[in-house]
Parts: sequence; structure tokens; C-alpha cells
Amino acid sequence: MKLELKNLGRRFNKEWIFRGVDAVIDAHNPTVLFGHNGSGKSTLLKLISASELPSEGEVIYSNEKGIISPEKVYQHIGMAAPYMVLPEEYTLSELLNFNLKFKPFINQYTAEEIARKAYLEDALKKQIKVFSSGMKQRLKLALALFTENDLILLDEPTSNMDERGVNWYKSQIEEAVKGRTIIICSNAHIEEHFFCTQEIDINQYKHGKKQ
Repeated sequence: MKLELKNLGRRFNKEWIFRGVDAVIDAHNPTVLFGHNGSGKSTLLKLISASELPSEGEVIYSNEKGIISPEKVYQHIGMAAPYMVLPEEYTLSELLNFNLKFKPFINQYTAEEIARKAYLEDALKKQIKVFSSGMKQRLKLALALFTENDLILLDEPTSNMDERGVNWYKSQIEEAVKGRTIIICSNAHIEEHFFCTQEIDINQYKHGKKQ
């Protein structure tokens, strides 16, 4: 999938969070969004996901079949973020199989294989509400990375992870993103975006065009 960010801006009341963001992002240019806490990088990611609307500018989505409307782009997106909530009353098995009703997993993985890849095979019958924060983060990432999506959006993907979890992420991410477009929000933690070849620093768009 190809994304074109054109003069993208978002404001809250009369104050601009950022303005004038221009970029082209595709599968050949895995991209990291940099910015300190509160800078607006998560807001930019939400605009890219079409879950929020820009105050000005637009995001144009396209693939080999042509333009994709913002109303339908969610069908192509896998996303993991700290503010996303999992259905905690589900067991892991129920959630993975529910996900399969809407989209297949890559490589024709089964729900059980996804659980093994996320080191969660012993938790298939457990409700999500009893998972630790690290287990929930691995589950969010597994759903985003291993479901067939053209665009993957990850907001601070190693948050709530210990060293073992970070190593798991690093071992999975390069395989999972081959041939797909990926955007990472990061506070400059190299382990989150070590494979990215393009950077967008949101701090440079605080007063209109790139500073």
C-alpha cells in the first residue's frame, strides 16, 4: 500500500498540534514517527488510520488496484497501540478465532500457531483480563503483525515489555513486514524502529511547514 500525506494538519480548538506534514510512505520505506510525549505523533497515526479526521490536508491511500477510500481503508490496517483495548472477557482462543472470521492470518497460520508465535500457547483457555501487561502487548502485536493487512501501524510497540518481550518483537518484526507498509510511533527507542529507512519528526511541523 502507498500513502501520500498532503499538507496534513490537526488542531485542538484554536491551537495547531501540527501543520503541513507532507510525506510518501510505502512498503519500500518503513517509516518511524518521532516526537516527545505530547508532541502529536499518536494523533498523526490516528489520522493515518482514518480513525480521526484532519483539520486540513488529506491522506491518499492506494494499492495496485487504485485509490482506496478512507471509509474502507480500515479493511487493510493492522494496528497496535497502548490506548487500544482488548475484549477482556474473551479467552485467547475465542479472540484469535473471532479475528479469523474477518481476516486470515498470514502464511495460513492457525489460531494455535499464532498463540505459539506469541509465546501464549499456555494461555489459550485463559481470559484476556488475567493477562499481564506484557502478555497483552504481545497479543496486540501478534494480531497486527500476523493478520493479513497491507498497512501496519504500531504506536510504541515495546511499551510494557521486558527484555524477553523486546527480543521477541525484534525477532518477529522483520519477517512480518516484508512486502507490507509499516509506520512506527516511537520515543527514539532504537529497538522499536531499527529497520526503518524513513523518519518523520513531528516536532518539525509545529508552526506550519517543516522547519
